[in-house]
Amino acid sequence: MIMKEGPLIIILATDAVEGISFSFEPNQFNLICTDYNHFPVARAVAASSAFPGLFTPIVLKNYAGQCDYRVPEWVKKAIEKRDISSRAYWMASWLNLYTDAKAKSYIYLTDGGISDNLGVRRLLDIVAGQGGLRGAMAQSGLSGVKKVAFLIVDAQTPVRQGAMVGDIPGMGFVLGSTYTIMINRNNFDTVDLLRRYVHDWRQEDIAAGRKPLDVYTIHLSFDSLPEKLERDYFHSVPTTFSLPEDQVDRLRDVAGRLLYSNDDFRKLVADVGGNIPAKTGQPDKAPAEPAPTMEEEVH
Repeated sequence: MIMKEGPLIIILATDAVEGISFSFEPNQFNLICTDYNHFPVARAVAASSAFPGLFTPIVLKNYAGQCDYRVPEWVKKAIEKRDISSRAYWMASWLNLYTDAKAKSYIYLTDGGISDNLGVRRLLDIVAGQGGLRGAMAQSGLSGVKKVAFLIVDAQTPVRQGAMVGDIPGMGFVLGSTYTIMINRNNFDTVDLLRRYVHDWRQEDIAAGRKPLDVYTIHLSFDSLPEKLERDYFHSVPTTFSLPEDQVDRLRDVAGRLLYSNDDFRKLVADVGGNIPAKTGQPDKAPAEPAPTMEEEVH
């Protein structure tokens, strides 16, 4: 979903029963006949970060059928066609689940990272349901746009065994490592899926005799850092609601360096006639003791 008048921020959570993304945006709330404009942002944030086992899910009541919402035609057609190889069919099936309040009276929401840690799969689902990138842009009034950039900030961290060797791991380690492995694998698959979609969109334009859109996939990851010491430091930054000031400063610095060194971002800047800022300094020396990882914090 794209808005002409400005950026649209969508917070994602995961439907703990269906295992699919639940987005905090008007279209999703229309399905369950709930007023999106009066839903507290704090509850959306709480749902998106409700790490399983540590926080309880956020619960929403489904009021589907109690408003004048009408299921979009593309959803009806996709379900009737029942092409199980089509992403549009599965997207339509997932959306249709919420239109039956008797079968799905309540919605239990947990951490959005479980289903879509990068926030890209949800967007690809929407685009698929609207007939591809061109169709999605047309429905949003953006048919004249020639360049599209995906900026993906990937802060995944590796699973660390630590000093525990040969011992039976505790619940904290198992829970943290399982969650981390799942997210890391999904992150790779998501970026790979996006690149495949970009290739398909280009081929569709060529087949239709159109000039392909310029699509830039800007994927920022700590793994792109050349120095192992620096990679290890940033991989050790914990998932938490509060960080020390010096750590925040380091993260801001590395974000700029990763962005300005990214090939797709540099190409985008060059294509629009811009300039990359000159380097302002060398990477800071990483501290000898890394910060605790999530699995070390979970007890």
